[in-house]
Amino acid sequence: MKVILVAVSSLDGKITKGDDTNIYSWTSKEDAKLFFSLIKKHNLIVMGRETYEAARPIIKLTSGKQRVVLTRNPERFKRFEVKGQLEFTNESPSGLTQRMAVLGFKKMLLVGGSIISSLFFQHNKIDEVWITLEPYI
Repeated sequence: MKVILVAVSSLDGKITKGDDTNIYSWTSKEDAKLFFSLIKKHNLIVMGRETYEAARPIIKLTSGKQRVVLTRNPERFKRFEVKGQLEFTNESPSGLTQRMAVLGFKKMLLVGGSIISSLFFQHNKIDEVWITLEPYI
């Protein structure tokens, strides 16, 4: 399974603007266009709980596109699960990539923040990184 991390960062290494969960308030239209083209292109998208909660209002569930949210408390989110479209798990990156490969997925788009990205890096599971550097400090 190929794992692709996509992220946006300011020149000084920030991936969020403090408590502002609207990443589009400081990122470029070009980055948004790239990000949503990658979302459209991939059928397995993995994120952390904080990213999910920030993006929940704009996530459009569709058949054929699996979203997986990594959280320490998956049972807290069971009511939001949609079979084959949205699931919550506390699996390790190794366990998740192995399970998704068995299910037939070839690529995983990792769109989480620093916690999830670090976790996948620690498990040596990231094959490719796409970073947009925005001209902000």
